Amino acid sequence: MKVLFVGCGNMGSAIARSMLHSELFTKDDISVILPEDSPHRELVASELGVKLFNQYPVGHKFDAILLAIKPQAMKEVLPIYQNALLGQKPLIISIAAGKSIAFLQKFFSGYPIVRVMPNINIIAERGAAAAVANKEVSKEQLELVEKIFSKSGFFTWLEEEGLIDVVVATSGSSPAYYFLFTELLAQIAAEQGLPKDIALRLAEESFIGSAFTKANSPLQLAQLRAMVTSEKGTTQAALEKFTNDGALYKVIKTAFAAAIKRSQELSE
Repeated sequence: MKVLFVGCGNMGSAIARSMLHSELFTKDDISVILPEDSPHRELVASELGVKLFNQYPVGHKFDAILLAIKPQAMKEVLPIYQNALLGQKPLIISIAAGKSIAFLQKFFSGYPIVRVMPNINIIAERGAAAAVANKEVSKEQLELVEKIFSKSGFFTWLEEEGLIDVVVATSGSSPAYYFLFTELLAQIAAEQGLPKDIALRLAEESFIGSAFTKANSPLQLAQLRAMVTSEKGTTQAALEKFTNDGALYKVIKTAFAAAIKRSQELSE
């Protein structure tokens, strides 16, 4: 199956790399379009070794077009492919936050379209992605999408497109939440006297180790948390500050709502 990436930045290259690692695709199955001045061209050419084009290659046909460009660039870029794909109806896959199927159908009317919301952890092949398809997508095309993301981590289908905005806030943006928390933990530890490099390493390894512990344990999050929290101990003292009057819940809920709101604004 031939897949064309339109754009191939951090997320696009991570998806392409995971496809190659899955052994379901070869380098001949993947092509990429990047402008000549793109900083990602060297990585695509040297590390991925896939076919690289400056513009849509006339005379080529693809089973799927994967749109890996920023939401803000879509209005400018999509008309180019609307014209280039006349007479063809490949599967259109978009990973752009906020750009709805209805928006994509303005350019690709009658095409099979799938929206996928992945996250940056695909880089480590431990990503989390959810997808929704329009009615034109066939069973074989659904299977193709699953193959594309088979090595990227957790993947699931949604019944309602509106839930994609919730996915954006839940898994799409959340790696940044965890990275920020770790940064702040290291910063505060350094302010309390730990050398900055040691503070950062301790915070990072605890973050990484906690994820690894959960991935390799049958226990629920609350159970693992309880294992760390001795009665009247240091952890309990800290957690009480997080949970006092629902403080952390309120902050997370406010941030979550902001992410959903911005995702919805991007669709306009």
